[in-house]
Parts: sequence; C-alpha cells; structure tokens
Amino acid sequence: FLCFSFLALAGPWANICAGKSSNEIRTCDSHGCGQYTAQRNHRPHQGVDVLCSDGATVYAPFTGMIVGQEKPYKNKNAINNGVRISGRGKRCCIHL
Repeated sequence: FLCFSFLALAGPWANICAGKSSNEIRTCDSHGCGQYTAQRNHRPHQGVDVLCSDGATVYAPFTGMIVGQEKPYKNKNAINNGVRISGRGKRCCIHL
C-alpha cells in the first residue's frame, strides 16, 4: 500500500538528477529511511529523499517558480539549504 501511494505521489515527477536515468529513493540507513511516510522521530516523513551524486546538477521536479529559500532545520546541518518551488497546483520544498 505505501509503495502504491508513493508511486502515485511521485508519478508526475521527471528525473531530477543529471546523469541518472531515473529517480532513486534513498533506502534505510543509520539516519532513517528515505521513502514517503517512513517513521522519522516519531512522525511520518513528509518528503522523499532522492539520491544524487555530489556536485550533480539537480533539476526542478515540475515547472514552477522559486518562491523562497527553505531552511527546515534549526541547526546548521549540511542539508539545511533548499528552495521552495510553487507550481500549478503543486508546492514543494527541495532540500539540497
């Protein structure tokens, strides 16, 4: 069921990592799991972690406009730098 829900949610996304033929979702490791609704600190993960090579060009997942900077974490985490994209009927935060 989760896989089906995830595929339905991720379906309209184009490939977002240059040099990869498809979006690869991060599996589970010591930091948690990368799939949508995976448990993160006693709450479901509301995003999807897509693996890209260091230094790779990252494309927007859909046509839209960058509407702001996103810093979702309160600390100076290396992954605490992203953009907020708003598109037709969609809103997304991309953490880089």
